[in-house]
Amino acid sequence: MEIRKATENDVNKLIKIIINLKTELSQFKSKEEQKIMKETKTNDEIKENIKSLISKKHFLVACENTEIIGYVYGNIKELKHIIYKPIKYGTLNYLWVKKEFRKNKISSKLKNELLKWFKKNNCKYIDLLVLNENPAQNIYEKWGFKKYLIKMRKIIDNQNN
Repeated sequence: MEIRKATENDVNKLIKIIINLKTELSQFKSKEEQKIMKETKTNDEIKENIKSLISKKHFLVACENTEIIGYVYGNIKELKHIIYKPIKYGTLNYLWVKKEFRKNKISSKLKNELLKWFKKNNCKYIDLLVLNENPAQNIYEKWGFKKYLIKMRKIIDNQNN
């Protein structure tokens, strides 16, 4: 198994993988949330978005032979505070491994490679968002992530104004 930076040559393979991830994640969303998130983009729009992610973020893929079996991407941001000096931090945006390859420490290896990049770029901490019902929280907690903020959401029913 190899972990490497994603390239534009990976885009077509990543389209199907990312669509499958979004489908997999939808089971952890409320029915109301699923209703408002049902309209999808065209394959060409998705392709352009993935190209943009590869060029603008630190996008890594795990490969077995020529098959992409997992990926992670993140980026670096700067927290600008009223009182404190700016702080550089990383965001772990998405981490995914194909079901049949899970429990083989591939997600840990992807996370570790991303963490090396954050350290090299002097990040002070890493943020990530995870859906409330997603069991992936367990692995994040095992890796030392702690619950920090609660993001709340209210769906606006535009049909009953």
